[in-house]
Amino acid sequence: RNVFQELAFEVSEKLRKYSFKATGVQITVRDSNLESRQYQCQIPMATQSSIILTEQAMELFNLRYQWHLPIRSLTIRAIGLVSVKENIQLDLFSDYKDILKKENLDTAMYELRQRFGKKMVTFASQLGDIKMPKDMTDIVTLPNGLTR
Repeated sequence: RNVFQELAFEVSEKLRKYSFKATGVQITVRDSNLESRQYQCQIPMATQSSIILTEQAMELFNLRYQWHLPIRSLTIRAIGLVSVKENIQLDLFSDYKDILKKENLDTAMYELRQRFGKKMVTFASQLGDIKMPKDMTDIVTLPNGLTR
């Protein structure tokens, strides 16, 4: 959950930066044999919230992934992008008060992080070592000796 939470917050930041909302989420799971599997689902209401993206990604992961081998990497992607200015169609079965509450919390966290730094406000579960690189621009050595 911690890895999905951190990845979802980065996706959420990019959605906010470019004024988009996601209507779906896609995850990719790579196992220790380097075999990748992708799963995706729709979100009831277009969102920029990392909390909602994390919940959907975890639900999708728990529902679909079979634990045959250890996991090597996880990715999360926002799909079905729409403009923040676009109108949305509501349905009768979703709890929109809860969704708006999560969106407002996520917006407040985003604004605090923008003003005071990324580690100013975070989830308590993110305070430990979640085994993610501190800076996503780490040097990667490719098999033929080239660096990226």
